[in-house]
Amino acid sequence: MFSALGHQQEGVIATQGAFAGFYAFSAPYRRRARVVVGLGCALAVAMAAGTLVASSAWVAVPVGAVLSAVAAGACLALRVGPPREYFIVFTFLIATALPQDAAACGYRARLVLLGALGAWLISMAGTLRDARAPEREAVDAALGAVARLLDAIGRPDRAPAARHAAVLAVQRAQESVADAGGAETPGGLELRRRADAAEALLEASLALMVERAPPLDPAWGRAVGALADGAWAAPVIPAPQQRPRVPAAVRLDAALRAAGSARRLDAPATPDGGETTTAEPSRWRVLWADLTDPRSPAPAVAVRLGVAVGLAGMLGYLLRAEHPTWIPLSAAAVLQGTNVALARQRALHRAAGTAVGVVVAAAVLAIEPGLVGLIVMVGLLQALTEAFILVSYGVAVVFITSLALLLLEIAGVGAAVHGLLDARLIDTALGCAIGFACGVLILPRRSRSRLAAVQARAIRTTSRALLAGLRGAPERERRAARRAVHLTLVTLDATQRDATGDALTSTTHADLDWPITHAVERLAHLSLALPLAAGDRPPPPPAALRDLELLLDDLASRTDGHAAPAPPPAAPAFLDWPRTERAVTALRDTVAEFSG
Repeated sequence: MFSALGHQQEGVIATQGAFAGFYAFSAPYRRRARVVVGLGCALAVAMAAGTLVASSAWVAVPVGAVLSAVAAGACLALRVGPPREYFIVFTFLIATALPQDAAACGYRARLVLLGALGAWLISMAGTLRDARAPEREAVDAALGAVARLLDAIGRPDRAPAARHAAVLAVQRAQESVADAGGAETPGGLELRRRADAAEALLEASLALMVERAPPLDPAWGRAVGALADGAWAAPVIPAPQQRPRVPAAVRLDAALRAAGSARRLDAPATPDGGETTTAEPSRWRVLWADLTDPRSPAPAVAVRLGVAVGLAGMLGYLLRAEHPTWIPLSAAAVLQGTNVALARQRALHRAAGTAVGVVVAAAVLAIEPGLVGLIVMVGLLQALTEAFILVSYGVAVVFITSLALLLLEIAGVGAAVHGLLDARLIDTALGCAIGFACGVLILPRRSRSRLAAVQARAIRTTSRALLAGLRGAPERERRAARRAVHLTLVTLDATQRDATGDALTSTTHADLDWPITHAVERLAHLSLALPLAAGDRPPPPPAALRDLELLLDDLASRTDGHAAPAPPPAAPAFLDWPRTERAVTALRDTVAEFSG
């Protein structure tokens, strides 16, 4: 709009606020509204800061480094997904490339907020059609993942991947419903119970895997898949002869019937089987812990990005590059991942995507499309960036590169077509090299030490769920404990992948830690698979449960680096719970061999 009225620079500045719409576009609208507002304010601050310091490279570089570090740490701690802090850094660097005018910082910040307002209105437009669509889609995705898990049971080549996908999808569904306001919002009670139904079906499926059930009749997967398609009133329950001959099959049948029962969806919550309310730490306490915990990924990522942007920015000014912002922008793009493997992959994608994007931008500028043509291309590139940023980073970089160059051209600070290719490719190579080097050399063992802490936390969380199930605690307590296990499994898997991705920075390969993770996951899945009622067998004696609690606490301490000189105690005997005894013994032996 501004460009159409002849105010090209104002149009470019307002466009920076529109980048806020790139975030949380699959999240529930309640969370999406907060994220877009927060990012819009952050982009306005970045624009104001860049405008204020643009006149002095010796000020702009350290300010940019600090801003990048703060943005990276905050985005990780606040669980802001891709593209995370990238567009905050992008906006700051664009501000330093605009004509210097420190007095315009407030005006430019307001323009960014205006662009963010437009992005917010577009992001929230879906509420007019279906305000519950995101969380409903998340619940349907969870049910679909459980259906695929049922199809994979008894097939060792498919079951582990299907199990991980189902645990992750169910956890996402629970988080999505919670982010949307839970049962207290219109339609929230139904979605909460459907998410609970997906959780119950997952746990029944895990019980079948624990009992080594043979491949199931495809009717079970089809029945759960029908729930994902909205057939809640009367699902087709497989016949008794289609039920696998293992005890957990009764649990699967009951979970499927409960999921499809209209009574389950319409009845008020009961004190011992409906809504669960668990005491959770405040959001700000969690944020502060993530920012200050030395083994949290947020501080390490913040330091790496801050140093990389600072070094790349200084290099750009020392080399007297035509647009020194391109080098730190490339470094920031490389460090979007949380481990070295992702940084290496991003460096390659950034280099290849930039090469193609520069060619595209040069081709557009060579035909001299005029202001209207450039505006149309910017809108198209923004749409393409949003469509591909979560699907393929390399493809998204093509559009981001072209978008940045065309925005600079509209603002009147772009480069001529001649020399554009060489300059941008060299700048990109330098930025990628700096970003990758910082990812490798700065705090290289952070993910490894964090893995030990997460493994220990997972053992303690699993211990609470296991003990609650074995002693026959009330269902409310068991459900809360199982949900904590779901969350810790997702965190454990992500942390293990980060540690493995950083393995090339350590003399000891991080895959050596995988046996502990595998043993923890095995025990965790068993804790999720315990029957809802232990009436078919007596609970273990209290002395055995106390010994189990002490053993698991000891194993958690050893995993976290607090090794004792003596070997861990033997696992207590559970005569009526042989699978539990085997899983605990396996974890005990694995920790004794690999911890420390």
